[in-house]
Amino acid sequence: MSSIRAFFAAAVLVLTLSSSGCGSGDEDKASAAISKEFQSDAPDGAGLSKKDADCVGDGWVDKIGVDNLKKYGVVTKDGGSDTKFSDVKMSQDDAGSAAGVLGGCTDLTKLLLSQAGGNLDASVSDCISEAVDEGDVEDVFATIFAGGTPSTDNKISQAATKCLTPS
Repeated sequence: MSSIRAFFAAAVLVLTLSSSGCGSGDEDKASAAISKEFQSDAPDGAGLSKKDADCVGDGWVDKIGVDNLKKYGVVTKDGGSDTKFSDVKMSQDDAGSAAGVLGGCTDLTKLLLSQAGGNLDASVSDCISEAVDEGDVEDVFATIFAGGTPSTDNKISQAATKCLTPS
């Protein structure tokens, strides 16, 4: 009787480990590659902290899957990455998931403002940050990840125009 109990305990442990954060080699490689790209300060990188970038890598692998990330060119067939995120074209659903994960891992408004050149005066950045919410910025990132160009008629553009126009 105790050997049956031990067998079931071992089976539960294996199932638990396989469904937890202990990913397969492909998942781990893909997550690490995405994290590295998001840590990069290169023109298409985001300059995120390792903690935030690891969160994005793990989240994208979990929500989008390695096969889709390869299909979109986010990771290479061997699990590496040399991605220009501006060239990525995900499905609308996956782009929304990608933007949602990114927003759950880092401050999207701060990221967007840093990607906008980072040369904005602090008062302008504060003005824009106060005028938009994370959902507005998440929508912009979802559009970008789907291969689109954000509309100039959105809350962020309107806030930027208002905040950059001297009163």
